[in-house]
Amino acid sequence: MFERRMMPRVVPAEGLYARINGKLAARVVDISSFGAKLVLAHSLTPGSPIDVQIPVDSGGEIRVKGRVQRSDI
Repeated sequence: MFERRMMPRVVPAEGLYARINGKLAARVVDISSFGAKLVLAHSLTPGSPIDVQIPVDSGGEIRVKGRVQRSDI
């Protein structure tokens, strides 16, 4: 299969979880510097803005803003 991504995706070694828009829990399936595949219990509207917070071991979080590209449920 032809890979279209500019940067390779990395699959987390352990379960990696995030919060979406401050309230929805999500599991991070894979991640790169240009995007991530997330699994949520809710559908998100393609094109809508998204705020992703990923906790880190130091007690802080990585926070990025983006846009939903695809959504399946």
